[in-house]
Amino acid sequence: MGVFTFEDEHISTVAPAKLYKAFAKDSDTIIPKVVEAIQSIEIIEGNGGPGTIKKLTVLEGGKSMYVLHKVEAIDEANLGYNYSLIGGSGLEHYKKNQI
Repeated sequence: MGVFTFEDEHISTVAPAKLYKAFAKDSDTIIPKVVEAIQSIEIIEGNGGPGTIKKLTVLEGGKSMYVLHKVEAIDEANLGYNYSLIGGSGLEHYKKNQI
């Protein structure tokens, strides 16, 4: 297994704390409403904090697949949210798109 780190930076007129809340805390309900390909996000295990496992169901090219995310760390003071892809039928697809 390898380690992949992804960092991205965008300029926004929305306050950082508000964006963090939308993407880290409220993403389970917001993301499926605004990203057409993501059908659902559900918590499989945990309470949303570190150690939580989430299942993202994605529709890609007419085919439904899923990936499992494990929340590794949440740092609200520094607006940090780290997760790992740990499994799922769409994992190979994600690996291909990330390289």
